[in-house]
Amino acid sequence: MKKAAPVLCLCAIAYFCSCNPIIPSQGPSEKDISAEFTSAPSGCGNFVVYKSNALQSKWIVIETFQDPLTFPTSFAAVKIDSSLHNYTVHYDYYSVNKDTRIQTNFMYCNDMIFPNDQMPDVWKAINGTLEIKRSEIDTTGFIHNYTVTVKLKDAHFVDSLKTDTIFIREIQFDTVQVGWFAG
Repeated sequence: MKKAAPVLCLCAIAYFCSCNPIIPSQGPSEKDISAEFTSAPSGCGNFVVYKSNALQSKWIVIETFQDPLTFPTSFAAVKIDSSLHNYTVHYDYYSVNKDTRIQTNFMYCNDMIFPNDQMPDVWKAINGTLEIKRSEIDTTGFIHNYTVTVKLKDAHFVDSLKTDTIFIREIQFDTVQVGWFAG
């Protein structure tokens, strides 16, 4: 009987491998969740831009607080990596059913604090590329408004425990009005 066991194991391994082939050259598959973010983009400040899914439970947020004159008026690429200090790029997840209600108030471009609102689970971008351009700055009014167009490409986000990642192939934030501050 002891001689039959290795044959059964080899048959089981052969069966498993023939039904579920592992192709090392492909590597792990990545699910692109870019299409989930269907809302119109919005923003404020110098600048914060954001976009959500239909349930407003998932958000992509890109922010910086630089002098707007430093932003180019034609697309310029910024690489997302550990040396990127002027930008914050994150994926925020809100539990839809927290406290038996949908999260309706968010911390983006808002100066109101709602004590019962939940804080999001924040996933930070660890790589990818930002392509950014701004419009000319309108200096005719009290607030110097301008718009930005931002493309986020090939970005991986890692959860706070650094155990899971999500992937964004490409999301575009078209002509978002910024330059104004909540208050």
